[in-house]
Amino acid sequence: MDPNERRHILRELLKDEIAENRARIAERQAAREADPIKMDEYLRSDPDFRTTEPIGSPYVQRDSADVGLVFKTNDNALLPAPQPQDEAFYEEPTFTEQQRDVIAEMIVELRREWRKDIKVRDVRGALTRHLAENDAEIAEVKGMLGAVLQLLEPKKRRNA
Repeated sequence: MDPNERRHILRELLKDEIAENRARIAERQAAREADPIKMDEYLRSDPDFRTTEPIGSPYVQRDSADVGLVFKTNDNALLPAPQPQDEAFYEEPTFTEQQRDVIAEMIVELRREWRKDIKVRDVRGALTRHLAENDAEIAEVKGMLGAVLQLLEPKKRRNA
């Protein structure tokens, strides 16, 4: 069997599957074209779409008038470099003595609040752990009490 015969046989065997696949492709394309958001996502996923210029951009427009070459002149095409500055580019902010004191007091107060918050969180965590341990012990005692009551119940029936 030569390659042409093999291709022909495969085409005949896969004809229905190929037709189904083409129908599915057409359905997806119709759904995409019906929904503008899906179509936009599809177009943006295409690498060629991202690299092309939009229609109407300067690179795509053509001038219909046959004007020949266009010459442009600039009066001062080469601008001189700016002169270096003598003073420092960044100046340290200067605060008055009163402003420094207020900032220092604010920092101290904020640190106190943070430490208090940290202590409260630690206490809450310890209480939560302690309550969880107590809950576990209560559950264990309830289980033992239930077991003891079940053991005592048959004796009550015998005595009654």
